[in-house]
Amino acid sequence: MASDLVDFEAFYKRWYFRAIRFAMEYIRDESEAENIVQEVFVNIFEKRKSLSKDLNLTYYLFSAVKNRCINYLTNRLRKKSIKLSGDESVFLDRLSLAALEEFDVNSTVRDNFEPRFNQALDTLPPRCRQIFVMSKIDGKKQDAIAEELGISINTVESQMKIAYAKLREELKDFFNKY
Repeated sequence: MASDLVDFEAFYKRWYFRAIRFAMEYIRDESEAENIVQEVFVNIFEKRKSLSKDLNLTYYLFSAVKNRCINYLTNRLRKKSIKLSGDESVFLDRLSLAALEEFDVNSTVRDNFEPRFNQALDTLPPRCRQIFVMSKIDGKKQDAIAEELGISINTVESQMKIAYAKLREELKDFFNKY
């Protein structure tokens, strides 16, 4: 039982902020994106004992987030249909809904972005990598990172700029596919 909780906690820490960013791309409402992702994680936690050991949990997570975003956008569009159809937010919601319906989570997982990303992370200088991971993967704020590492916020910011530039360069071929 304790091992299940540790595994779930590690999965949660690894994917929570990424799932929120994914949802935010489509619904453009941070609190709703957080609600959707939290509901999905609660659902996964409650079902964890009944889920197949062979299940690709990352695929399951993003598929569930995608489907809940579709439901959210569909409901939001229904509510907005009473208003003017020329409303820009209605157009953006329709565009987001169409994009989500076409988005294939499976192909994204199949493309093995994670190994490429980890390989690119390994090209960063150790301190730069540590700061990037603390910020973007662990979700820590820059002031907390600076305090924890005993460095200035400016150092954190400059290391993040270096990380972004290097990762952008290392992953340019991957992103040019899309």
